[in-house]
Formats: sequence, structure tokens, C-alpha cells
Amino acid sequence: MPYGESRHPGIDFLTTLGTPIVAVSDGIVVFTGDPHKDKIWGGGFAVILKNTDTFFSLYYHLSKVFVTNGQNIKRGERLGLSGKSSSCFYHLYFGLKKNMKKDSGLLFSQSYNPNDFWLNGKPQCFDPHKEYSKYSNKEITFPVECPLSK
Repeated sequence: MPYGESRHPGIDFLTTLGTPIVAVSDGIVVFTGDPHKDKIWGGGFAVILKNTDTFFSLYYHLSKVFVTNGQNIKRGERLGLSGKSSSCFYHLYFGLKKNMKKDSGLLFSQSYNPNDFWLNGKPQCFDPHKEYSKYSNKEITFPVECPLSK
């Protein structure tokens, strides 16, 4: 789905039900629950991580959550399993917010374009054998767990 002000600011990743969803960088869990249960575009559970003071990663439409508020998370750690929105569309909504004010992140101007923050400039899977400590929390890996290459 295209990214911009006239559409929701983030990326929809097509998934099957129960696909593992992972943290794109280190952070602290600041929200778990269903923030938009009354909206047609809502549905499922959400996890929001505070990655820096002005950089938050959002993972929406989860069927199951494995983390709790206040928990420290490492890049690549499983947050939950993918689910569906209220419209029965199986996917992960992934976004990056600039702050945690109520209803912020709903517009392009309140968010960051995830395509500008991929580690080394391109989407890539988290590799459990790679050392990520030299990268900042604003350099992100893929939010959907990828199969390990052999």
C-alpha cells in the first residue's frame, strides 16, 4: 500500500494468521491492547515500542501478544502473532510514530516513513547470528519473522 498523508502512515504486510511478528529494533513496550476496537479499520491487538524519545514502532492487528507493558525488548524478539483487522483482512500494520500523544501517528506528518529507516537502506530480515549493537534504534530490520537461510 502506498505511503502518504492521504492513506494511513505505515506499511501493511500481507501475512497468514499466526505469522511471528518481531521487534525492528531495541525498545521498551509502552502499549499492548486494542487501541481502536471501535473503528472499522481497527481489530486485533497492538504493541507499541518506544525505541527512542522521538521514535516509536507500531505493530497492529495481532492475534496474540507475547510481551507486557514496561518490558525491555531486543531487536528480533517475538512480540506476538499476526492476525486480522476488523475488515477480516489478514495482515500486519507496521508504522513509526514521532511521539506518543493521543491520536498521534495517524497522519504522514505525525509519523516517519519506514522506508527511510531500513538498515543499510533496504528491508532485510533480522539475523540472530548478526551483531546489531553498532546500529541505532532508528535503523530497523523487517517486522515479520523471516525464515533463516541455510
